[in-house]
Amino acid sequence: MKTRLLQVTLVTLLLTLTSLPSYAQEMYKLYIAGVQVSSDNCADLSAIEGVTGTASYDPETNTLTLDGASILNTKAENGWGSARGLYNMTKGLTIKLIGDNSIVSEQSGGIANGESITFTGEGSLKVTGTSTGKDSYRYGILNMGKITVQNCSLEVSAGLYGLKSGKWTFEKCNVRTQGGADGASFGALDAEPTFTSCSITAPSNTQWVKNKSDLYNLCDAEGKTVSDLVTITKEKELEMYKLYVAGVQVSSDNCADLSAIEGVTGTASYDPETNTLTLDGASILNTKAENGWGSARGLYNMTKGLTIKLIGDNSIVSEQSGGIANGESITFTGEGSLKVTGTSTGKDSYRYGILNMGKITVQNCSLEVSAGLYGLKSGKWTFEKCNVRTQGGADGASFGALDAEPTFTSCSITAPSNTQWVKNKSDLYNLCDAEGKIVSDLVTIAREKEDGIESITSTQSTVPSGVYDLQGLRLSDDLRELPDGIYIVNGEKVILRNR
Repeated sequence: MKTRLLQVTLVTLLLTLTSLPSYAQEMYKLYIAGVQVSSDNCADLSAIEGVTGTASYDPETNTLTLDGASILNTKAENGWGSARGLYNMTKGLTIKLIGDNSIVSEQSGGIANGESITFTGEGSLKVTGTSTGKDSYRYGILNMGKITVQNCSLEVSAGLYGLKSGKWTFEKCNVRTQGGADGASFGALDAEPTFTSCSITAPSNTQWVKNKSDLYNLCDAEGKTVSDLVTITKEKELEMYKLYVAGVQVSSDNCADLSAIEGVTGTASYDPETNTLTLDGASILNTKAENGWGSARGLYNMTKGLTIKLIGDNSIVSEQSGGIANGESITFTGEGSLKVTGTSTGKDSYRYGILNMGKITVQNCSLEVSAGLYGLKSGKWTFEKCNVRTQGGADGASFGALDAEPTFTSCSITAPSNTQWVKNKSDLYNLCDAEGKIVSDLVTIAREKEDGIESITSTQSTVPSGVYDLQGLRLSDDLRELPDGIYIVNGEKVILRNR
């Protein structure tokens, strides 16, 4: 009876064990520092001896992520790649680089690829293979399949070959590779590499030469295999700015010297870091016809906070459209001057000196603006310690269709006299004469005198002597005792300031 019970118990136990789920370790075709990556270690490869920093492998996406990681293999080579820094036999492996990373083998090659790898990410990877031992071990990266280097940076070196064998594609990347004196920095390839938005920049005058084994080596102009440092440099991406000069968009290619643009002479440059257009004795002339998109304007701004720095005498002229159109904000500044001339013919919408669809500040400098219909048109304006002359056409306005009355600091409209700002039915402001007629004659904004006292013609018929405030109260005759302000001195208004 006891024997029978024991037998039943053993059978039950065996059935229970066989019904439990299996948790067999899954092995992947990827080796790090001589250790095969598995389901046990893939989430944190720093569990492998020689791996530090953050390194992980995701089998679902077939992605090895290196984030400030260092892989060091000090093992001796056993003929099966145990000493390699990294060995890949999986198709379509992605190696994502974050920060600075390194892979080093002290006794074999840095990386061996038997299938396909894409290096990508915004980081970098330094790969170092051994400089001693058998020739077959002295490589930085041995590619027996296909490798793509995309957007990232690689630096590769070893005692014999830098980059060796296989097919290579380089896309918008930076690569430096060097082999040994008796080897090649980049050679024994199955085909010439392909380059997209990057190229070999050093050494100069290199060429790809096919040897008797139908393998390609990078050689110098005389056909000698290159073993010096080879540099592949990412091309600068053309950056376009929201600024047009003489109908041409300013870019990273032309911004340093805008005289490269047809119609621009003298010294003109745009600094995207400070968002500053500097005109130093520059002339901008646009003779193009208007296409409806501002191609004929002298200058067109759509960038926020543009500063136009004026040095010396400058000019902006459009023969068939407006002189300057602003869609955001501009500050004219500097000790120089600018003459802006828009067309006097064509459609009304083109006949303006400066069309302001945003905000413009004129600070310390001098402007002279004219066109066939409007001088200064639209938007919001601020004038600070500046001199401005503007004139429109007889059927237009010298200064009008504004969103708000302009503000003036240490400057004022001095001609014509007795002007006023009148709001029309569209809630836009025009500079008008005393009778409310829009001014189309020359308008002058003059900077106040620097000595602190600016005389303004008084409209009073009686000329009392002495110093009075605006309420008619007699004050001390010694102006030095008075605070800044406006006073009547011997029948004339004076502005006392900056003392």
